[in-house]
Amino acid sequence: QSAADFKGKVTLVNFWATSCVTCVAEMPKVIATYEKYKAQGYDTVAVAMSYDPPAYVVNYAQTRKLPFKVAIDNTGAVARA
Repeated sequence: QSAADFKGKVTLVNFWATSCVTCVAEMPKVIATYEKYKAQGYDTVAVAMSYDPPAYVVNYAQTRKLPFKVAIDNTGAVARA
């Protein structure tokens, strides 16, 4: 994905971590908002923080069946940008 992929779209970039209690608590609302508006071009990208173990992120995304893209920011470059 590049910035050009998001041109003309409303996209929520959600920085989160599996160890963040409030992040996990809000995820059902993030999913519901995505499901409600995706047909109108709304998109969501969940960016896991660099300190979050990738295996935890993958497990969370699969078991919760996250319907949007999940990125692992293993170097922290996305958060810095």
